[in-house]
Amino acid sequence: MRALAAALRLLYPRVCPFCGDAIPLGQRVCPKCTLQSHRISDTINRKGVLEAQGETLLYAEGAIAPFWYQGPVRRAITAYKFSARLGAAEVLAAHMADTCRAVLPLEEIEGVVCVPGRPRQRRERGFGHSELLAQHLARELDIPYLKGALVKLFDTPYQHRLGLPARRENLLGAFEVADRAAVRGKTLLLCDDIVTTGGTAAECAKMLRVRGCERVYFCAAAAAGKERNREANGKL
Repeated sequence: MRALAAALRLLYPRVCPFCGDAIPLGQRVCPKCTLQSHRISDTINRKGVLEAQGETLLYAEGAIAPFWYQGPVRRAITAYKFSARLGAAEVLAAHMADTCRAVLPLEEIEGVVCVPGRPRQRRERGFGHSELLAQHLARELDIPYLKGALVKLFDTPYQHRLGLPARRENLLGAFEVADRAAVRGKTLLLCDDIVTTGGTAAECAKMLRVRGCERVYFCAAAAAGKERNREANGKL
């Protein structure tokens, strides 16, 4: 069986989940797609990636992420979301889990939920990118995934196209908790692919808290940090 497996690996080598190139045995990604150069330190994550930039994530216990959203990380997440490289979700979630283990009190967390995507976008792509990340993250951490706990009631304009005041108003009333009993009294881990200003995460965390959730932690695959903090991260 081992000889057969080795022969199959030669004929059908593993490929990078981000670009599709062949990768060496024992590696998750190819050398050009390695994400480690944009790693966020545990020091920054313990403070919070938004708090480290002088901002605050309302209704949640700060935001954490394994990577800054630039270079290979940006390309990796873009390939995942827009080229349906679904294997990338497992790799990204594994890095998210490493960060969660390093800085969060996992013994307190009773469920994983995701920031729900735009309904039309999910229909067009055939999958929910945040949902798939959450499923893999829950499996990595051995914490129940609360499928469909949060829902988006209607499509809204894209956040990145709006100024800060408009971002805050854009999502008002857009999210709801579908199963209040599933979140009531619990400490939950909310996750998404990217955190920029934290507006989307804050609105989701607010609804979870309004519907009875005790505490919300938030983890993204990447944070769109300010340039000075991206540079400072390499010195921490």
